[in-house]
Amino acid sequence: ALDNRESTCDVKVTVIDEEEPTISCDGLALTTSTDPTVCSYVYNYTFPIGQDNCPDVVTSNTQGPPFSTPYLFPPDTTTVEYEAVDAAGNRASCTFDVTVLDQEKPTIECPRDTIRPCFDTSPEVSGKAQTSDNCQDISFP
Repeated sequence: ALDNRESTCDVKVTVIDEEEPTISCDGLALTTSTDPTVCSYVYNYTFPIGQDNCPDVVTSNTQGPPFSTPYLFPPDTTTVEYEAVDAAGNRASCTFDVTVLDQEKPTIECPRDTIRPCFDTSPEVSGKAQTSDNCQDISFP
């Protein structure tokens, strides 16, 4: 019976992923002041997650604070970068800046007033001003 004849052949199919993954840090940039009485700002943000046309994209933190939240950002501008890498090694990244400003004024507590008799020529004043600041201690000689 001629109907039962079969032929087979092998074909090698190679899938090439040339499309880079995508990742977005839109809306994560921030400029703010330090939290009250401390020298930092606690920022809770949602990590950017890489997307790709193929499965198995890995997102990692490549610059800035560790890959954890919340993170204490010090006064300054910190650039944070995330990178998405797909199984083919294609890469994409995004960055955002977190700027923390120290706008909390230092405090000073002056020594109590001193009254001296008019014949006392001593320049010495008793007591020392006490100061404090959320980011560093201030002192006077």
